[in-house]
Amino acid sequence: MAKTGKSEAGSIGATLQTWGVTAFFIAFMIVALPIIVPMLALYWLYRMIEAMMLSTRVNNTWPHGKTVLVAYTNSAAWGPYIEGDLLPRIGAAAVVVNRSLPDWKIKFPLERTMLRVWGSDLRANPVVLVRAGRFKVRVFNLYDAFRAAQHGKPEELARTVDEILALSQESSGRSSAGTN
Repeated sequence: MAKTGKSEAGSIGATLQTWGVTAFFIAFMIVALPIIVPMLALYWLYRMIEAMMLSTRVNNTWPHGKTVLVAYTNSAAWGPYIEGDLLPRIGAAAVVVNRSLPDWKIKFPLERTMLRVWGSDLRANPVVLVRAGRFKVRVFNLYDAFRAAQHGKPEELARTVDEILALSQESSGRSSAGTN
C-alpha cells in the first residue's frame, strides 16, 4: 500500500505541475495577446506601406521598360551563365547589379533597398526581382537552382529561368502599354 500511495502522490504532483504550467501559459497569453497582435498588425502595415512607397519610387525612378532587377556576384558557379545567357535573354528590361563590385551599395541605393524589402536578404545570391504589376514583385532566388544544376539536375534552373523570361516579357509588355 505504501508503494501505491507514493506513486499516487508523485502522479498528483506531476498533474498539479502540469496544471500550473498550463494555467501560467493561459494567463500569459491573456496578457500578451492584446499587446502582440496590435504590434504584429502595425509591423505588417508598416511593411505593406514601405513596399508600396518603394514600388512608387521604382516606377518614378527606373527608365521606361525596366522591369527586372538581376543581382549577382562574379562567382564561377553562376557569373558566366548570368552574363552570357540570362542577361542577353532578358535584354533591355534588366537593371543589373554586380554585387562583387565594392561600391555597388553606393551606386545602386534604390536597388539595394529593393533587395532588402522584397529579396528579404541582402545575402541571397543570385536573385532576380521581376515587377509583375504596379505593386507586385516576384522574387527568384537562384542559389538552389544553380546548386542543383551543378549536381547534374539542370531542370530546376531551366524552369526558373523560363518563368523569369515569361514574366519579364509580360511585365515589359504592360510597361510599354503604360498600365504598369
